[in-house]
Amino acid sequence: MSLLPNRTDSICRIMMISYNCLYTGAVRAVGGAQSRPPRGGIPMLRVRRTVLMALVMAILLISTDVVALSAPAAQRQVVFVVDCLTYVVDGAPARADAAPFIRDGRTFVPVRFLAYALGVSEEGIIWDAATQTVTLTMGAVSVRLRTGSPFIVVSDVPREMDVTPLIVPPGRVVLPARFVAEAFGFEVGWDPSHRAVLIGPPGRLPGVPPMLAVTVATVVEVVAADTIRVALVGGFVETLRLIGATAPRLSPHPEPFAAEAVAYVKDLLPIGAVVYVEFGWGGRDGVGHLPAYVWLGRPFDGGEPEVRGQMLNALLLRDGHAWLAVGGDVPYAPVLASLEREARAAARGVWQSAAVTPVVTTSTNIGPPVPLSVPEVIALVQPAMVSVRTNRTRGSGFFVASDGRVLTNAHVVRGGRYISVITFDGTSFPASILKIDNHTDLAILALNAPAHLRFPIISHLRYLQDVRVGDDVLAFGDPLGLDRTVTRGMVGAMREVSPSLGAWIPDLVSIQHDAAIAPGSSGGPVVNLYGEWIGVNTLGVPGEEFAFAMPADHYYWLNQEGNYDLQDDWFSYYTEEYEWVDRWQTIVPILSQAMRAPWGPAKVSLLREALAALSWLRDDTASYHPRYPEIQELARLYVRKLEANMAYNTFILTVALDPPTWSQTIADNLWATHIAARDSYYAARRRIADALD
Repeated sequence: MSLLPNRTDSICRIMMISYNCLYTGAVRAVGGAQSRPPRGGIPMLRVRRTVLMALVMAILLISTDVVALSAPAAQRQVVFVVDCLTYVVDGAPARADAAPFIRDGRTFVPVRFLAYALGVSEEGIIWDAATQTVTLTMGAVSVRLRTGSPFIVVSDVPREMDVTPLIVPPGRVVLPARFVAEAFGFEVGWDPSHRAVLIGPPGRLPGVPPMLAVTVATVVEVVAADTIRVALVGGFVETLRLIGATAPRLSPHPEPFAAEAVAYVKDLLPIGAVVYVEFGWGGRDGVGHLPAYVWLGRPFDGGEPEVRGQMLNALLLRDGHAWLAVGGDVPYAPVLASLEREARAAARGVWQSAAVTPVVTTSTNIGPPVPLSVPEVIALVQPAMVSVRTNRTRGSGFFVASDGRVLTNAHVVRGGRYISVITFDGTSFPASILKIDNHTDLAILALNAPAHLRFPIISHLRYLQDVRVGDDVLAFGDPLGLDRTVTRGMVGAMREVSPSLGAWIPDLVSIQHDAAIAPGSSGGPVVNLYGEWIGVNTLGVPGEEFAFAMPADHYYWLNQEGNYDLQDDWFSYYTEEYEWVDRWQTIVPILSQAMRAPWGPAKVSLLREALAALSWLRDDTASYHPRYPEIQELARLYVRKLEANMAYNTFILTVALDPPTWSQTIADNLWATHIAARDSYYAARRRIADALD
């Protein structure tokens, strides 16, 4: 027999005692039973509010104590998912015969299976069919509810709910879990991304376990056999890349069996089909796709029969429409490997021809991170490294797609009359800018290479939110022309910098690290010890032992942009011009001093210094080769402006060396030519800016 008194009687007695004590104290405070408060006393209205507030607090405190004494030790962790018959208790799956559902913004769960999950025994669940009443008893707490009634009675104390229990097939009573679970001392939460009800001890809500971590989605487009676009809950459209399965490609050049593989997937997944998405580890891959397992039906336990019969990744391998992705000790890997072996043995699909070989990459988008040794990271990354050379400069880069796309810095390649990419094995390919973002100083190059060639890539990346100060990193590149150089350092800070040296605002958050870099390192990857590239080396600080890398996030966004066009050509020119103007600003003071200096050695020295700087600037601008004629003409006018200035100052230097050569007419003509060239340039620049900015 419980030592606790009847809860209703206890509260009534407490209320009477509390009221009497508080009322007596209040009357004493106002000087007895006076009808009006004395001067300086507490007004009666305030006394009444004080009494009422104290009374309510006393009731709440005592009521809380009673509940705490009555509640069982609520230690279980439970997860229910909308539209899923499987639920999980302390990590173990169980199965209901009615699934949770959402109605009018509330999530209803079957009360019987909720009770089982919370620890209520079979004997503690009583159903009275005559009155349509459910009674649950566990320890000293009882919960009673009736279909159609908005009241739930917890240990004889009625509480009003904002919903009423319902009966759904196959005759199950359903109710939002919060009312029952909280009555037994549990905390209840909601995971909107998985549409999951989370139940656990106060402060210890569980996460959604893998077997329930699937998201309902609708097929929008089959991009490739291993790449589909889906609409998630809330209308968000994402592109999914199947984990562990690499299918032949339809573009840019169709590969054998690609059309058959796409047709196979389209037959399984017509537009509008409902699928269940189990996202993989690590976020987006190198081209912004989300690695995932795609299930045709909601999985129960993820066992081999379910994988073989319901997972799209597995079906592609089973029927020979894909190859197993390389590497990775990941969930389902043994089953996927077994299915590929079966398809190969039966010569299905891609295995019909010995001429068809899988696309091998240096890493995959699957599996949790496993720390590697430095030699292992180097062996993983270096085959994807390239040297990038133009008529203007040289830098580094790396493959981000097996068809030959290379990521590097914008400042390495913009304005190049030609671009050459030298791969790890020494082969040279011509390349062109496919996409560029001068603000982030990143560019994607497209190689002019035979269509059948495939290149090793760094397919793992890590976004800025997951990079931590203190992470060990390796910097890859060709500093000072020393190819295949690897240096080691540590992430030192997240720092706002201007990759464009002030041409574009605002400054951007970069990864500061102390792995040694030098001219030529620009465009090389910064890689952590999991083999994931986290950034692209962009800026070094002369004389300092730290550098800055643009985070991998910016590559994702660049990859979504359109291909290089006239506006990109203008923005690239504008960015380079900003640096030319900076250099010009360093020359102006020297010319000013030269003009003020008396004729003689000092004037000669200053003019020679200024002309040397102007000559370097003229050569740099003359080497800049835009792609579009409009910008080419603008660059030509800029060079002509500089040359006109140089001609005038060269004449002044000649006179400084030999005063009798002075001619006012020549000086006036040269100066007029300079002014005309300057005005012509700025007029053309305004026209371009007005049209393209």
